[in-house]
This record gives sequence, structure tokens and C-alpha cells, in this order.
Amino acid sequence: MQSTQSLPLPQRYLRLANSALAGSSLALIGTFLVAYPYAQHFGLGTQIAAHLAIPVSAGVLKLGYVMRLAFIEAIERLTAQR
Repeated sequence: MQSTQSLPLPQRYLRLANSALAGSSLALIGTFLVAYPYAQHFGLGTQIAAHLAIPVSAGVLKLGYVMRLAFIEAIERLTAQR
């Protein structure tokens, strides 16, 4: 695996977008599990935080996906110019 410093800028941001997708997917699944099927095992404050985190993690997921699409297009443009 290459170090991040040796990658071109769009590929570095593509890694960031992929990380955002992976992290927000895990967060979305985790907060959904805390908010709904396992809610009886958590306190009210934790349940409220989980309910509030669901739309936030969904928003980060969407942002990560749009970033991924944009940087894949940028990489394709760079390789087409060569």
C-alpha cells in the first residue's frame, strides 16, 4: 500500500471519501441498533443521542458518496489527459 503523501491529490481525497462512507455506515448501523431493537438495554439519554445521530450519520454517508463520485470523476479526467 502506498503512503498517502505519494498519492495524487484526488486519490488522497478518494481515500477520505471511502473512509467517510465506511465510518458513517458503521455509525448508522450502530445508532440504529441502539435506537430501535436494543433500546431496552440503554438509558433514555443514550437512546436520545442515538436517535439524533441517525440523521447525522446518514448525512455524512451521503456526503461521502458524493465526494467519492466527484473524486472518481477527477481521477478519470486526470488519466484521460495523459
